[in-house]
Amino acid sequence: MQQSWRSVNHICLSADASMHANQDALLGIGWSWELNQACYASIQNMVPGKNTSEYEDLWAPVISIRAAENKVERVAAYRQLQATSHMLERLVGRGLSDFSLSGVCLRATQADEVRVVVIRNGKNIAFLVNRLTRKMVQAIPDTLDIVPLLVLSLDQGAIGACSAGFFDSIDKLVLVRFEKIHRLIRDIKQPISKICSGSLLKAVMYSSYIWNLQSKPWGSGWFGTVLQRSLNIFEATTTIHSPIFRTYLPRLAEEFNMPLNTDDERQAIWNRVCTLRSISRRGEQCKHGRWFSCNAAAQQNLGDFSAQKMCRASSVWKWQ
Repeated sequence: MQQSWRSVNHICLSADASMHANQDALLGIGWSWELNQACYASIQNMVPGKNTSEYEDLWAPVISIRAAENKVERVAAYRQLQATSHMLERLVGRGLSDFSLSGVCLRATQADEVRVVVIRNGKNIAFLVNRLTRKMVQAIPDTLDIVPLLVLSLDQGAIGACSAGFFDSIDKLVLVRFEKIHRLIRDIKQPISKICSGSLLKAVMYSSYIWNLQSKPWGSGWFGTVLQRSLNIFEATTTIHSPIFRTYLPRLAEEFNMPLNTDDERQAIWNRVCTLRSISRRGEQCKHGRWFSCNAAAQQNLGDFSAQKMCRASSVWKWQ
């Protein structure tokens, strides 16, 4: 895999910082249209701190100059770009500084310059010619297939925006795009307290509390034991003919996507309730500030909503 990616010139890399083993890490996935292939890039550990060391790999000359003057700002953004450069080195054999044009001069004409077009092998090749020195520099390469090009997808936060602005200010073939998933999450989180007079936020907060009962109190998980006891009480004291089961049966069948016409089908639903995975096993921890964890917890628990409510109502737990 690594050898085949060494020949790639155009690459799209989506990278995002996270915590792994209590350390700042950068994870990424790359895509190449030339290979029609995607792969995971090597995870990078980022060094914490607000200052840079003279022994670090300061891959951009402008950063090296600023570091020598002790004027490096936005060190967190630099750390991420440094990790991205190392990630690309491992993947395609070139860092961020290597995504540039060589032997050509892709810019507008300057003073004392003219653009001259020469026909070569049936193609029009443009050159920039200095009238005084007669020096000729090719304006664009013969083909774009061999030009190293990177599309870097980052989170649209302070660090990602800083990285985008940095690449706009230097002569590199790096296009920074803000990925849609994080953008969508931010678009939801910002107005969530005002949507429907805060009803959506209340639903998320209340649901998060209920879905996290399995692991509370933190450190002991005693509530999880009580939840399992409520499920055991339901199994021991009810049948498919019990009034409480009959009350919840239509909703259970709809949520489980199971038929309820015969006694055997109703027994299958009852058996499904007695083995609820959302009670018998610990699932995704729902964290209020992280939309990914809220969605993962909802996917695991919403299908068991009526079943959990019924179990609590049939035991010492009372659903408020």
